[in-house]
Amino acid sequence: MISRFAENSDSAIDVHICTSETFENLMLELGDEVRDWCNLHFFSGKLGQALICPIGHKRPIALLGCGSSDDRKSGRFFLAAAAKKLPSGCYKITGDIPLANPKLEVLGWLMSQYEFKKYKRNSESGIAELVKPINLDTNWIEAILAGE
Repeated sequence: MISRFAENSDSAIDVHICTSETFENLMLELGDEVRDWCNLHFFSGKLGQALICPIGHKRPIALLGCGSSDDRKSGRFFLAAAAKKLPSGCYKITGDIPLANPKLEVLGWLMSQYEFKKYKRNSESGIAELVKPINLDTNWIEAILAGE
């Protein structure tokens, strides 16, 4: 398995991660324009939700929903479930990851990029590449990926 962090790029789309519990605080931070876009597209931070939000004359941002604490009682890689719904491109997490184990969630995103292609013709689907988060120690993640 070869999955790795993308190179940092000025064109990387900022990603804001929320849960059902942190959604309202994120909307206060991002403003009415983003809130209106979320309402229009029924985004509320539910498990597996992903939304690209255009913001005026700025670059768009991405919102990923990781559900409620009840949703996350069983399973893992909640961030990856949402990230798989993003269009192909380069993404950069901004802010904190409001989940119990952020390193495991980022590992899940990177692992979800893998596609077995030995018998598959050229795939039309792209991947949502992730830039290394600056507020997270990624040594453990990179060690796990190197061992795969």
